[in-house]
Amino acid sequence: TATTYTHTGLTEGTTRHYRVRAINSEGASAPSNVAAATAGVDVNRPSAPTKFEAVADGEDAIFLSWSTPLRTGVSSIIGYRIDVSENNGTRWDKLADVNVTDSTYRHAGLSPGSTRYYRILARNSLGLGAPSTVVSATTEVMTSIELSEEIPADFSLEQNYPNPFNPSTAIEFSLSRTGPVTLTVYDLLGQKVRVLVDGVQSAGRHNVLFNGTGLASDTYIYVLQTQEQRAVKLMTLLK
Repeated sequence: TATTYTHTGLTEGTTRHYRVRAINSEGASAPSNVAAATAGVDVNRPSAPTKFEAVADGEDAIFLSWSTPLRTGVSSIIGYRIDVSENNGTRWDKLADVNVTDSTYRHAGLSPGSTRYYRILARNSLGLGAPSTVVSATTEVMTSIELSEEIPADFSLEQNYPNPFNPSTAIEFSLSRTGPVTLTVYDLLGQKVRVLVDGVQSAGRHNVLFNGTGLASDTYIYVLQTQEQRAVKLMTLLK
């Protein structure tokens, strides 16, 4: 007997088109005319966070960043919720609740070549606001480390070869002892671009392949860091 229905869960500004059929024991009728409506804006809740971005951070993580919403609603923002999907939004799962002071999040523990889709929602005293646009990234599949049998006497970082390069280049480094090591690529503004190595490495010579696909032509800094020593060199991606 119902002649009304409320379609909930829509994003602000979403337009949907509808038609109705009557059903009896003999089947369904011809469809009605098409009606359309656009979901309104709830000014009491936050608008979507802005400048939401996702970039790969090595082989096992994706780095997310965002800016505050343009509208906070009836009260200040008190936090954010990040949702993740493996199938482009067919199903969303909550990834994390983060503090209001945060504007970045690192989704770690992923496998190489993993693609994930993300959206983020701001929260005020009334609850969650509108979701952001969906962003995605795929973890790297680029690092191959070869260890020679000869153990070098010194810590060293070699110049990448070839240089300039497009899109791949090899970076060789030597360790005189086993221990935690990071090899990180930065742009000239000091922003982290890629983490090529992050973990315990054996003493010896190592060769890492860096793939610059998706990066702009520019000069980049690569930094080798152990608990006791640090080395820095420049390389140029020229497309």
